[in-house]
Amino acid sequence: MLGALTWSGAACAVTSESAVNVSNAGAPIAGATISIKPVARSTPRPVSTAQRPVRVAPPKVTTRSDGTYRLHYDDELHRGMLFDVTVTAASGHRYTLRGLSIEQILAGIDVAAPGSATPAIALPSTGPGSPTPGMPGGTPSVEVNLSGGGTFVGLPDRGFIARELQGSGVQEFNQVTPSSRSTGAGAQFKISINDAPTPASRIFFTFNYFNVDTDSTGAYDPGGGFRLNLAGAQGGASGVSIGGNPLNRVTNILFSNNTEGFSGGGGIRLPLGGTLASGTSFDAGIGVTGNRLTSREAFNGQIPGFNRDFSYTSNVSVNSVQLDLGIGATQIFRPTGSGVIMLFQGDVTVSPGVFSGNGTDRFSFTGINTSTADLSKSEIDVGVGVSAGLNFGLPGSTVSRNRINGPSIFVKGGYESRPGFPVIERDGTNPSRLELKRADIFTVSGGVTVPFNMNTR
Repeated sequence: MLGALTWSGAACAVTSESAVNVSNAGAPIAGATISIKPVARSTPRPVSTAQRPVRVAPPKVTTRSDGTYRLHYDDELHRGMLFDVTVTAASGHRYTLRGLSIEQILAGIDVAAPGSATPAIALPSTGPGSPTPGMPGGTPSVEVNLSGGGTFVGLPDRGFIARELQGSGVQEFNQVTPSSRSTGAGAQFKISINDAPTPASRIFFTFNYFNVDTDSTGAYDPGGGFRLNLAGAQGGASGVSIGGNPLNRVTNILFSNNTEGFSGGGGIRLPLGGTLASGTSFDAGIGVTGNRLTSREAFNGQIPGFNRDFSYTSNVSVNSVQLDLGIGATQIFRPTGSGVIMLFQGDVTVSPGVFSGNGTDRFSFTGINTSTADLSKSEIDVGVGVSAGLNFGLPGSTVSRNRINGPSIFVKGGYESRPGFPVIERDGTNPSRLELKRADIFTVSGGVTVPFNMNTR
């Protein structure tokens, strides 16, 4: 109601000016006049007494001699309000678009109302579940998000080979630590149902995949007076101890690890209050993700002084279920005169979960029987992740509080400290055992968002 737009106090307003496009189904309209009428305040905003005018003057569009249009508005007072916009063409035809936010006016006025023949309805806010400005309440829409890029994983450290000072009985483990830098690629497929179950909320389903590899080579010399000890998978006599340095030197060490991850899940994101005057909005999310991680690893070497070869191979799968709790922020940018919509989005997620790993470890050495150990490990741990990205609206797109309505492209980066990466530990006495440790995951990717049945303005 207009009465909601009247306050007492001294007038104090800072007027901003920005180019605005006026079109019909994307075709520019020249020589039109535009009037703007306030109809509702969608989001309550605290305003100091000194800033409260007697009455809020509506935004104004002026037509320049070169046929372009300029929008004059108060960035503090007009954001969070809804307006009816009437465009009167030079031919006399009149078009009225109802319930537009200042963000949508800035994104461009198109009298063809793409996506729907029914104008958006302006409704007063009743809290976080109220309609997003310029969007019809209770009308869910679907968008599909496809992305891909590079993945870098800092694997947990792992060690091989022990040495023992002749006659001491004391072993020094993990004499060779191979590379932990693993690189590869990943992809994501995401489906979002916007404005569901309530306006400005979002139900989503995601599917992620990555595959990374690492390889390293080397050699090892235990040193004078030291024995070379290679633990067997069953510990004790399943291993090998060789003296006679320098004959026990190890050459042609080859290490390889392939880690493959697949995950799928879903959840919901809900708005946290209204949009700030700066254009920043906040939301929170909760979801569940199921993960499967597979690690295939090999460590091989030769002992030419004794004409012997050895090999460690392991295969482990880790299944997990995690509860994802996140909070995010979105900031709208519109470079002056460009007509481009940009959204910066950042997110922090904490993911407690249950992790369960199973697999086998195998040790082979020329001239002795191969030893094998079954592996298993379960634990509860917490992952932490942060991400940030830029979304660019393509022509015809508009913007709501926390998303672009229409097709867009994006680039993003992320970091995750993820539990559940398998490491095989061997002590030479007991069978090999499985430990689940933490890895650092860095991603850089780009992609596209495609909307379906979007009711944009």
